[in-house]
Amino acid sequence: MPNEHRILVVDDADAARAIAVQALSAAGYVMIEADCGARALEMVASRPPAMVVLDVCMPGMDGYEVAGHLRQSGYLKPLLMLTSYDDEDHQVRGLTAGADDYVTKPYNLRVLIARVNALLRRDQVPAPRVLRFGSTVVNLAQKQALCGGEPVALTRKEFAMLTLLAQHAGTPVARKDLLTGVWGYAAEANTRTVETHMWRLRKKLGDDSDEPRWIVTRPGMGYMLTHETTEVTPTLLAG
Repeated sequence: MPNEHRILVVDDADAARAIAVQALSAAGYVMIEADCGARALEMVASRPPAMVVLDVCMPGMDGYEVAGHLRQSGYLKPLLMLTSYDDEDHQVRGLTAGADDYVTKPYNLRVLIARVNALLRRDQVPAPRVLRFGSTVVNLAQKQALCGGEPVALTRKEFAMLTLLAQHAGTPVARKDLLTGVWGYAAEANTRTVETHMWRLRKKLGDDSDEPRWIVTRPGMGYMLTHETTEVTPTLLAG
């Protein structure tokens, strides 16, 4: 994927950092690097890269802390974590801190490049900022929903679900991807939380749960935001 994307690799281990930098550079990316979390934060603040590839185990400020600082500062670009921890608890911790994906060391360089390509492709898809569900208008950027001028009390999880669905409008989003993207689960979990939250969200939006019009279920594939949902201008929620 030849491109002009700048990627920051953060790892205190010189050899490991060099391997990742060389592989991604050969794949066509412009590479920058940092050997500690503090330096990485400075570089992102100075000139935000298109993506950050971040090691977890670093002295001083570890990868979880760096990820948290990046997200709190408003950095919304893809963040990929690299770590030798392969247990679910550490994966959930990384995703909860703000990572978009998680690769366990030792990793295959082709896998690393494929994950980077996939995250950057996804980041290029523009998501609608404001959606209309009948008489209900939802501003995803401002986390605000109105129906006939009256507020609709959507939760943070419900806004996160709508945002993920909007990023893939017209394409089903798998249940496991909702669990990962919204709740931070690293793998398929034995829980009905997606189904319960989806039922509540549809009810708030006025979408018939028996015959939904806007958020439909594709058996074996996931949930899909249909094209009957229309994007509107943010000014409709002004005031």
